[in-house]
Amino acid sequence: MILANGPRPFTIHAACALVLIVACTSLIGDLSDLASSQIALSSTWPSIGWNRDWTIVALGAEFTIALIPIVWIILVARPFARWMVSAFGVWKLWWLVGGGIGEWVEAGLIALSIALLFTPTANRYFARP
Repeated sequence: MILANGPRPFTIHAACALVLIVACTSLIGDLSDLASSQIALSSTWPSIGWNRDWTIVALGAEFTIALIPIVWIILVARPFARWMVSAFGVWKLWWLVGGGIGEWVEAGLIALSIALLFTPTANRYFARP
């Protein structure tokens, strides 16, 4: 693995910060209402016997998975990570449709982070060898 050289543009730092903010607020929100998170996971994967412990593990895993593309973008400048963040962002936007004000704010932050990853300075950053 070859690390990216040179400074990172502001748009890269801002996009990664927004992804991190969304991941942190999602984790905090889900952990603060663990019962509804457990119900949501039970409806998605009913074959797993969800309890508080498994719910916390699943939420922690989801948070960790959100951090992996940030590391790829910041440290390695892999274009694949930009597309992965974009795909997961669009998928998350799909599931946030029709939510409350918190979901609209989260959707706006996700959309902004995706847009920042496709600015001209970000394109030059990802095009570097």
